[in-house]
Parts: sequence; C-alpha cells; structure tokens
Amino acid sequence: MNSIRDELEFILSGRTIPYNKVAVVLMLVITLILGAMISNNTILEGKIAVIDMDNSKYSRDLIAKMNASEFIKVTEVIHSPVAAEKLLYHGKNLGVIYLPQGLEEARWKGDSSIHIGTLYDRTNSAQCAELTIAVNEIIQGENGEIGGPRIGKMGLSSEQNEAIVAGIGISDRQLFNPTGSMADGIVVGLLYFLSTIIYTLVALQIIAHLKIRNKWEEEILSGNPFRLLGRLIPYAVMLISVLIFGMAILRWVQDFRFAGNILAYMFSLIIFAMSMGMVGLIFGWSANDPSDGSSKMILLVPPGFIFGGMTLARAYLPDWVAIVSKLWPLTWQFDFLRDFAIRGALLRDMYIPYCEYILYMLVIAAIFFAKYFKEYNRLIENKKCENPIL
Repeated sequence: MNSIRDELEFILSGRTIPYNKVAVVLMLVITLILGAMISNNTILEGKIAVIDMDNSKYSRDLIAKMNASEFIKVTEVIHSPVAAEKLLYHGKNLGVIYLPQGLEEARWKGDSSIHIGTLYDRTNSAQCAELTIAVNEIIQGENGEIGGPRIGKMGLSSEQNEAIVAGIGISDRQLFNPTGSMADGIVVGLLYFLSTIIYTLVALQIIAHLKIRNKWEEEILSGNPFRLLGRLIPYAVMLISVLIFGMAILRWVQDFRFAGNILAYMFSLIIFAMSMGMVGLIFGWSANDPSDGSSKMILLVPPGFIFGGMTLARAYLPDWVAIVSKLWPLTWQFDFLRDFAIRGALLRDMYIPYCEYILYMLVIAAIFFAKYFKEYNRLIENKKCENPIL
C-alpha cells in the first residue's frame, strides 16, 4: 500500500508526466471530438474531373447525371487534352473521367470500339470504392435505356444490336499505387509518424531543460530569437536524415514508390522540421519540467497522422475537418509526400502548395517571435525592478 500511495503522490507532484490528466484528455478527444470528425462511413460527393473530348449533348447529359449522384461531384469539365495525373495533384480530385471524341455517334450506332476511360487515384486504396461503384452504376443505367423495342425499330444488323445491348464500355485504370502497396501507405506513414513523435518530444523539452540548467534567462536576454531556434537544427537535421534514409530503405527492400525529385521534396522536409520544432517550442514554453512539455505531444502529432490521409482516406472527412486538419504540420507533409513521392509531381506543379506551406511556417514563426519578445520584455522589466539604476 505504501508503494501505491507513494506512486500516486509522485504522479500528482508534477515531477513526471501527468498521466491522470493526459488519460482523461485523450479519452475526451477520441470519444467526443474525433468521433464527431470521423462520422462519415462512406464518401459522399467524391470529386472527379471530366475530360470531355466529345462535347456533345449526350456527353453533357452524362456529366449532369454523374454530378446528380450523391457519391459524385464534378469539379471541372475540360474540353482539351490534358494529363490526367495533373488533375489529381494536391488531392483536388479522386478520379478523372475521359469521354472520347465520337462518343455520342458511337453510342447510337452501336460502335463498341469506343470506351469511356476512368482513372482513379490509388494513393489510398480505400478512397475510390464508392466512386467506382457509382460511376459503373450510371454507365449501366445508360446501357439499359435502349431496350429491345427501340432496338427493333432501328433496323440495325445483328452485330450492331449486340453492341448496343452490351452498351458503353469502361476502361479502368488505377493510378500511382495500382497494386495497393503497403509501403506506399501505412509503412511510410508510420515512419513519419514515429519519427515525428520523437522529434516533437525533444522540441517540447528544450525550454524546460534550459530552465533546469539555469540558461533560460541568458537565452532570452540575448535578444536574439534565432539563437533559441538554432537549438532545433541538430534535431531537425537528424529527423530529415532519418526520413530520407528510411524511404531509401523502403525503396530498396520493399516496393515503395518515389516517382518525383528528391531534391525538390527535401525543401518541404526543411519547412516541416522547422514548423514542427517551433510548434514544440511554443507548446513547451511554460514547462518547468521536461515531463510537463512532453505530455502535450499527444495534441501535436497523432491528429496530423490521423487526418493526414496515410491510413484513413481524407475523402471520408467532412469539408470543415479537412480545413481544420491543416493546423497540424504532419498533415501538410503527408500532402507533399503523396504529391512528390507517389504521384510524381514536378517542382513547377508545386509552386502554389509550396507558397502556402511557407506562409503556414511564417504564421507559426510569428507566434514564436511574439512569445519570445513578450518573455524578453518581461525579464527586462524584472531586471529593472531588481536594479532601479538600470
């Protein structure tokens, strides 16, 4: 009994991770907040782009029928040739529908040589199931509109009748991860998740360690916030190195796909490491003990992993949750990982996302600088009170 009492007193003393508080907060976050955020069990209004090369009344009617489905949302219709992959960058769409030229004429003539092309983003193997079913059902419904009585009135040959009965053909293509490789999803996602946990724990404890070593006031009164930020650099370099070597090993021993330019992608890792590090410093600012800072890690890393789309498809999330998920740096980094590594985006395709990512980092930096100079002014005032001559 003495050991139990002693351990309870130690937990409540504030000298270790406050397990009682962390456990309750985690339970409330999962049951109330996370449960509300992940309330959809199906993907409604899955976004697709349509390349309509036919541009006929029939193709426009077909697009309207697709857009009327509760499982499909047509985001854009293009009437000129374009690389379908570019329409899937940044998660803008889950799929692309290609309507070939001559579709309407072939439909009514019974020419089965022309097919509708469907291309789906398989960076997450679970996100296109409902969309595929919905598209196939619409095409099947189109095929059923021409029945036996109408065929009989057309005076077509038996081969043409059979083609009409067979209806519109569909050519499916699964892009980026057609085999559903685990290395391209969960495995590389866990590599980033666990590496970020360790890095964030260190960042959360930096300020507490400075206070324990009696170097906190010296660090602040130097008046140079970059001096404090410099303490992140050794850890950031190690984080980036671990992630790059980890992906190299996955590519070597597994079937991990990295189709983009690693040098163009590395810039995003620098932004991620500094953003995550600054977030750790901000949340660990008031900690006087390393355990106080590390207990906040649960709020900084796991949400980014959950909403980042490496396990749960982001298409399952309501729109407002997708917006809120941008609060976590790991969510941003997973977007860049999918675009560069899995989808093979080029640097010129990533200018706008990079500008947004840099702006995000600058907002975090502004919060950090505000806290730094607020603490600087407070310590200067304290010094003046202690020594009026100053």
